[in-house]
Amino acid sequence: MPPSPNTLDEINVAYLKRQYLISYNAISAALWFGVLGRVAMFAYHGSLYKGGWLSAGANEGVYEASERYTRLTQTVALLEVAHSLFGILPLHPPGIEKWNAMGDEQSGKNLG
Repeated sequence: MPPSPNTLDEINVAYLKRQYLISYNAISAALWFGVLGRVAMFAYHGSLYKGGWLSAGANEGVYEASERYTRLTQTVALLEVAHSLFGILPLHPPGIEKWNAMGDEQSGKNLG
């Protein structure tokens, strides 16, 4: 028997959500690696002129040089809140139900 139209719609919505989240996470990871790269690059270049990584003042200017990009990346991370509000992600971390159930079992509450 072929799947019902409602089932196909649910499959398509689930597929689109998954593809969107994969894309969002890939972009987010790339942005955070960009933050790491910028901090490392500016710290390295600062240390070249100050006599080494651990010398006094070697990392001056790293914050100023990478602040704007880092703030942009953190602003994009606010989309995670929107994902929960619009139902793309659940409002709670995935393991919370299991954690609560384990606590109820240990405290003697009936889960049945």
